[in-house]
Amino acid sequence: MTTTATNTDKVNFESLVNATVKATNNSDPARIYDIEADVTMRDSQLESVNSGQVYTKGTKEQVASFSKYMGGGLNLNFMNETSESDQCSILTAINSFINDTRLKIAAKPLSSNNL
Repeated sequence: MTTTATNTDKVNFESLVNATVKATNNSDPARIYDIEADVTMRDSQLESVNSGQVYTKGTKEQVASFSKYMGGGLNLNFMNETSESDQCSILTAINSFINDTRLKIAAKPLSSNNL
């Protein structure tokens, strides 16, 4: 008796090379702003942060957007008229989010266990 492989049995996933996931800071009780972004990682390294959005906490009032490429610069846009002190606060929150994301990825690298 011969066994015929199904189409899904004909391909093996060997390893996870990189991934893009939606990241938020919603689990940070000390946050001042709600932040979300598409985070691209490879192994245990953060590669980029794209489509970053910063909102006034608890609302969908967007105060800034950003992107960051490791080894490159931070692109940041403030919405509406934003005071200098608010700009500094938003930038601090973004930098903290990026650093916390980098630490999370290093602590929980990509895994092929669920392939």
